[in-house]
Amino acid sequence: MLRLLVIPLAFLIMLVGAMVWSGGGATKRAEFVFINRGDIHTLDLNQMSYMQDFRLTYAIREGLYNLDPVKFRPEPAVAERHDLSPDKRTYTFHLRDDAKWSDGQPVTAHDFAFSWRRMLVEPGEYSSMLEVIDGAAAFGGAYLKGEPVKWDTVKVEAVDDRTVRVSLKNPVRYFLDLVAFPPFYPRNERSMAPFRVFRESDADVMEPFGKYVEAAKRLGAGATAKALAEAAEDTKRELDPAAVAKFVAAAKDFEYTADNDRNARKPRHQLKLATEAELLAMLKLFAAMRPLDGLAAKASTEDQKEDALLALPPAQKLAKMIEVGFVRYVFDKKYTQPPNLTSNGPFVLTDWDFKARLFCKKNPHYWDRDRVKTESIEMVVSEVPQSQLLMYETGSVNWLADVTGEQAAEMEADRTDLRIADAFGTNFLTLMCRPNVPKRMGGGKNPLADVKVRQALAMALDKRQVVNTITRMKELPARTYIPPDGTLAEFTWLPGKFDPPGARTTPYTFKDLKALLPTDDGIKGPGPGLPYDPAKARALLAEAGYADGKNFPKYPILYNTGNPTRKRIAQMIQEQWRKELGIDLPIQGVEGKIFQPWVSGKDYFIATVAWYGDYPDITTFTDKYHSTNLQNDSDWQNKAYDALLAEAEVEADDAKRVAQLSEAVAMIDNEAPIIPLYHYVNLSMNRDDVYGVQPNPRNIVIWKYVGVKK
Repeated sequence: MLRLLVIPLAFLIMLVGAMVWSGGGATKRAEFVFINRGDIHTLDLNQMSYMQDFRLTYAIREGLYNLDPVKFRPEPAVAERHDLSPDKRTYTFHLRDDAKWSDGQPVTAHDFAFSWRRMLVEPGEYSSMLEVIDGAAAFGGAYLKGEPVKWDTVKVEAVDDRTVRVSLKNPVRYFLDLVAFPPFYPRNERSMAPFRVFRESDADVMEPFGKYVEAAKRLGAGATAKALAEAAEDTKRELDPAAVAKFVAAAKDFEYTADNDRNARKPRHQLKLATEAELLAMLKLFAAMRPLDGLAAKASTEDQKEDALLALPPAQKLAKMIEVGFVRYVFDKKYTQPPNLTSNGPFVLTDWDFKARLFCKKNPHYWDRDRVKTESIEMVVSEVPQSQLLMYETGSVNWLADVTGEQAAEMEADRTDLRIADAFGTNFLTLMCRPNVPKRMGGGKNPLADVKVRQALAMALDKRQVVNTITRMKELPARTYIPPDGTLAEFTWLPGKFDPPGARTTPYTFKDLKALLPTDDGIKGPGPGLPYDPAKARALLAEAGYADGKNFPKYPILYNTGNPTRKRIAQMIQEQWRKELGIDLPIQGVEGKIFQPWVSGKDYFIATVAWYGDYPDITTFTDKYHSTNLQNDSDWQNKAYDALLAEAEVEADDAKRVAQLSEAVAMIDNEAPIIPLYHYVNLSMNRDDVYGVQPNPRNIVIWKYVGVKK
């Protein structure tokens, strides 16, 4: 038995785990049980960015295309086929007749249009992916400014219930890979409607609307204009009688919110509320009565600068909503939880016990259900590596999706069920590059805004210590952002900024890097990115005004407590910077649900993070650091970098495109908005009777093919 597991607490965990998860307790286990990379952060497609969230989403949702389980290349899913225009810009997807939601209703082209529109009007970290669509970037940008434009300016069309047509700004070689990725999945608007939360800034329209709807329902047919105004607490209002009659008639069967006495007592998943199109039709009838005439805008001048709609009086805002066709709202995250969630994947999420487990049953309405190998899958939430391994050893868990390097290093010699594979991912430090430190941390001048400081921090780190003493699974120490695992076989890395005279001047292939990095000179000699060179690091720091670390502010190195490896890495970095640069920074651990919004919200100084490629193209790495991308956690701004990405976007010649993107990646590697530490290997555990979870660089699981031999 591993020495790190021989502790009394672990023995107790083993006993409890064996009792509960083997079915001996109140909770019966699924046919296939696994432990994910960590707890789920969110299952909202707009907000997710963590691998564990995507991993479970692949089980419960599906896009136009999926990935095959061997080569992970796109293959038809909800769409049975597609047509591509001669200019390779317009895709027409033909949906299969038997694609259905988990409630048995058909998946339609409108469900894709709805979901893609939501990605743009309620942007998250992956919304920028949709900007390959013609008109998408302008639509999303205008919406955020309070200057919305019509949806038909975006070249996404539900031609009919079974046909989606989408036109791209430029040909995108990997577009089928994108539509196989969760941000492009469909959503069921009707099931989500009970969880709409209208924008508080639009209360000057929506609150009077709600009062008039409720008043019309109470009064019923025959209500007079005067009676309706009084019932809506708008006693001095003179309404158009003909318009009142139409509004009252339509209100009879109209329901649009769960937040009233009539609907509040009902389970939300049982409510059938209006879609946005139906809501807009009712708002049009509301506007015809002229109930908002004479009311003034109430927003402050500062708020109006951020949102142009707030400058409009309510009547004009309502007219704009009807003209353009929008209502502003978000969704309460409860729509992603059972029994509220309606999905279309091979499994249905039926139970979600907070911080304990998520249980999914085979979806009886899934179009390819005959090829789904397992009746149920279960994700056990456990963030303690020792207890994870104990549950696996007792047979309570079939698959450990991630194993720590410390555990794997002790097991590698004598375990055949430890699975190891190169990974399409890199572990690194993200550095906040804004001119000022976040207000939460006190504000003031940010030393990391100076490229020399960032380069000094990078060149003072001996990354070999990370892979030799912490991770210990033959990971490659990193001096570049993009990993040399071979997924991007065509990519090449440019020689480094600080290479000495006479060093190599030709680009490096992934095979070159895989051979170079394990050697003694792999980190400190010539090569792509920044070398390990403490003397040069000290000189750069002095040039920046912090000689010997003097007057360098003591902001923390942030890490996620759900990952014990990250803590040890933070401690090692802390010690190396203290030793080599005289900089003494504290470390700060926070749980993942705090860590993620702090980092994505750019509310940190330095943090330990990672990035896995989402699709097999260079842009899965480069797009992240475009100046406008919400995933640009460093807020690094470089116009030349943005320009190279723009050039590559329209470049038809593959070799020229690779050269442009190689130059862009060299900017990241040399200007150090991030400090690459090591390139991942994927570590997992499963016995030989488990199939469908074979290691692969992108860490993808196609759940319908997963099971246990009986």
